[in-house]
Amino acid sequence: KLQELVLMGNRIGQNGAARLAVMLPRCKELKLLNLWANNVGAAGALLIAQALVDCPLLEELNLRNNRIGDRGAWDVAGAVSRCESLRRVNLGGNGIGDNGARRIAALLPDSNLLVLDLGCNCITGTGLALLTRAAHNAPKLEHLNLAGNTCEPWTPHLAVLPMSI
Repeated sequence: KLQELVLMGNRIGQNGAARLAVMLPRCKELKLLNLWANNVGAAGALLIAQALVDCPLLEELNLRNNRIGDRGAWDVAGAVSRCESLRRVNLGGNGIGDNGARRIAALLPDSNLLVLDLGCNCITGTGLALLTRAAHNAPKLEHLNLAGNTCEPWTPHLAVLPMSI
């Protein structure tokens, strides 16, 4: 009855993500999946995102530093919208730009997320505006991290936005 799976820094890559995606549907009680720094890429993110719908209790997903880019962000955002138990998602350091931010922003108001970390990506002022607007329309979201993006013009007071407004 696996509840937490932490594979930080194992460099599993796309092939490891494919193997993990086969195993995840059998992890019905999984609450935490931490894949920080595994270089799964966009293709691996897709495979993992597809498998997450079979993890009904998943509360936290950490895909920080996996080079998923905009394409991977699109796929993970779709999984977030289908995983009702998901509360915390970390997609920091993935080279996500405005296209990925646009998809995430579109799904954010209807999600059950409490915490979303998109720090250290490539989101510009356009994506920042979309995300902050969506965050204010997301009634459950409490914390949105956008620090370390390539936002221009940079608005430091919005870098970490607590949603207790």
